[in-house]
Amino acid sequence: LTAYTTSQIDHVDLRLLRASGGSYTATGAVLKVAPGALTTTLSLENLRLATSYEIEADAYADAAETQLISDPTSSLTTFTTPAVQTSTSGDTVDDTPDALLAINLTLATQTYAGTASFDLKLSNPVKKKASVVDIALVSGTTTVASEAVSPASVDAGQTLTLSDLRMGTAYKLEAAAYDSKGKLLSNASKSDVSFTTPAIASGAVDTQSNTAPYTLPCQ
Repeated sequence: LTAYTTSQIDHVDLRLLRASGGSYTATGAVLKVAPGALTTTLSLENLRLATSYEIEADAYADAAETQLISDPTSSLTTFTTPAVQTSTSGDTVDDTPDALLAINLTLATQTYAGTASFDLKLSNPVKKKASVVDIALVSGTTTVASEAVSPASVDAGQTLTLSDLRMGTAYKLEAAAYDSKGKLLSNASKSDVSFTTPAIASGAVDTQSNTAPYTLPCQ
């Protein structure tokens, strides 16, 4: 899994919350920051003295804010403003110099929601005797998932769908048919299909699917 990069940020929302009753409540102040301004100094003014605040930073990959690409749990920054100090002249003007605060923004790990559908084609000899067909999804040398299906449902034209696949990844589907006593009926070398999911383009939505079902033979 790879993290999103700053090149994929459309904008960042900074929200200011104020401590109240043991938690933080929204003040209503929201600052929308363009990617080019992320390294510049921003100013907060008219804050209450001796008060704890929290800044929440949310990075989005799109203007409509449908693609959050930052980690909400670690993109938080808290700080406390100083109390009013009595000055040597006797007044209570806050003479505390401006504080420089670094705001945390952690980009999230990309999730993958690609899908692939496939049709399982049983040869006639296998279809006549098969009691169950085991299907395995393999990536490299690792079996990612497996499922047993009924030959009757396959023969009825059922199309099976795989979900939550990593994009830009090579996979192989393997089928193995067994009779009611557990005897292997199919030939492993003739009962598989390989495919590769499409890669995610920079800044693109990471949900894609194949346009036509793959055919998985079982002979």
